[in-house]
Amino acid sequence: MHVNNETGVLQPIEEIAERIAGNSYCFMWMLSQSFGKFVDPLRIPEIDLMSISAHKMGGPQGVGALVIRRRARSTFKPLTFGGGQEGGVRPGTLPVHLIAGIRLGAELAGRRGGPSPCLRH
Repeated sequence: MHVNNETGVLQPIEEIAERIAGNSYCFMWMLSQSFGKFVDPLRIPEIDLMSISAHKMGGPQGVGALVIRRRARSTFKPLTFGGGQEGGVRPGTLPVHLIAGIRLGAELAGRRGGPSPCLRH
């Protein structure tokens, strides 16, 4: 969790990434509270997975995204089987209207820019 939704504590993600560099860990970063507010940490190469929640950035409720770096894709095995969507990781029809809502929420968050004043560093 990058930013705690109750306390506002901001985790030192760059420092954590440096400490695990060179290890075989799969590093997942939950961006629900901070997506759209911090851009530089998104470029940290040690982060394998990033999860976001649309409603926290102005998008619709009930949809999110999991971003998987290419190097980490081979570590995932599907829980359900069917079509070849998402590189064979998940089957089913994508909810285009919710995906459009994630995009709009991300655009709005990007326009607002900068960290929220309630975040404690």
